[in-house]
Amino acid sequence: NEQRRTYLIGMIKMLLDPLIDEYPDTKILIYLAKIEHIEIFKDLLESLYEKESKSIDMGNYTTKISNKRLRKRELKNRIVFTTIGSGGVGLDVDNLVAVFSLVPFSSPITASQAIGRLRFIPDVETYFYDFVDTGFKTMERQRMRRMEIFAPKSKKIVKKTISYEAVMDYIKEFI
Repeated sequence: NEQRRTYLIGMIKMLLDPLIDEYPDTKILIYLAKIEHIEIFKDLLESLYEKESKSIDMGNYTTKISNKRLRKRELKNRIVFTTIGSGGVGLDVDNLVAVFSLVPFSSPITASQAIGRLRFIPDVETYFYDFVDTGFKTMERQRMRRMEIFAPKSKKIVKKTISYEAVMDYIKEFI
C-alpha cells in the first residue's frame, strides 16, 4: 500500500543522504523483489531528490535490459537498483559503499552473494542494510538465517529501528 511504500522510501532516503554527502565518489546498490518495484521506488526516490534540487544518477540493473553491454552501463550510476536474481553471481560494482536489501530471503548462498557485493575501499566504511519487517515471524526467522552468513563477514552489526513517525518527519517537506 501507499503508506508502507512512503515509509520504505523515506527510510531509504534517511540512510542514503549521509552516504551521498559523505562519500561523493561511491555507489549504492538497492535490492528489491521485482522489476515493477524497482520502477516505482526509482521514480519515487528521483522525485524526492528533484524536490531538493539534487541530481543523482540512478539506474536499473535488471534482465529487463536484455543487451548485456547496455545493462552493464547502468552500473556507472550512483544508485543502482536490481533484483536478487539480476544482482547475484558475477555482479561487480566499483566503489560500492552500501547495499540496501528490501528482499526477505533465507538462502545462505543468496546472503553470501548479497553481502559479497561489498569490497574493501581504503578509508571508507561500507554498509549492508538489511530491511526486516519484524511484524512477521517468518521474516524474523529469515533474518536470523541471514545473520549466520553476515556475522562472520562483518566488522560490526548494528540493529536499528526507525519509527514511522521519525521517517515521516524526515521526509515531510518532500512529499
